[in-house]
Amino acid sequence: MPALSHAAVHACPDLAFRFLLRALTYGPQITRKQYERYVELGRQFEYGQFLVPSYEHLMR
Repeated sequence: MPALSHAAVHACPDLAFRFLLRALTYGPQITRKQYERYVELGRQFEYGQFLVPSYEHLMR
């Protein structure tokens, strides 16, 4: 996570968010609140309706 934070601040927030989504496939489950935040971030990056919702199964 520190590397993702560094990338978001010093490189590209869009790229850091995509890496975060990829990392979620290997990490722990997320809360509904986290998921909803990721959906909102996806909207802000204009990812469309299917990128973040494909991670819905990770919610506990």
